Amino acid sequence: MKGLIRWWQRIGARSTRLGWGLAQQDAAWSLVGLQRQSEHLAKVQSTQTLQPMPALAHQDKAWLSQALRQMGSPQSGVEKRLNMALPLVDLALGQIEFPAQLDEGDWVAEVQLEAAQALGLEPDEVNFDFQPEDTSRALVRRVQWVACAKSHIADLKKCTRAAGWQLATVEPELHAARRAANALQGGLPSLLTQPVLDWQFRLPGPDDGPHIKEAAGLATGDAALLQAMSSPVGARLVAAGLALKAWS
Repeated sequence: MKGLIRWWQRIGARSTRLGWGLAQQDAAWSLVGLQRQSEHLAKVQSTQTLQPMPALAHQDKAWLSQALRQMGSPQSGVEKRLNMALPLVDLALGQIEFPAQLDEGDWVAEVQLEAAQALGLEPDEVNFDFQPEDTSRALVRRVQWVACAKSHIADLKKCTRAAGWQLATVEPELHAARRAANALQGGLPSLLTQPVLDWQFRLPGPDDGPHIKEAAGLATGDAALLQAMSSPVGARLVAAGLALKAWS
């Protein structure tokens, strides 16, 4: 049954023509659409910067919803799915070590409680995700977790729904940037040598399995990635990484 589910997911991913990502860029937001060129390649199809209206506060998402709606949304139901990112300032990150013999199902409550404490919220007020490190010691499983307030996700869902889009996923912007950097043809140096509309990304093949899991925190070698994220094209790199989730 699991094999059948994976096969169905891959068929669905291969049939998707466009992927969309939306990432914050200071007070503005960057919207990037990727179009599938072949089985293993996607290219930037469009990129837009959505600027806030002067009369609305930066925190107010009403202007963002209106900007998305004015741009129009794709016609196909699948292509109306939008992936968004959250900056690190809106997240809580951490790690917990569990005894190796402890069942993974028992991790959930502990992660939820620690995430809630970090955010200063009640446990049922947080959204969270976690994954074990591959390098955990034999007797201990180290789990990386990431969390944010449920109300934040609810605001984003309301914003995109009012604009005619479906919010598919929300993830840390660092994860999306890392995904884009790993798939970008020419690597990070090409950010400085190619126009954004010329960016091309490698897509996972049918034997690659699910998308590569990203660690919750910073990884070794992320210095160049963080520098790229702080560049003028950083938000578009993040948005492109979000759009790549359409084929993961």
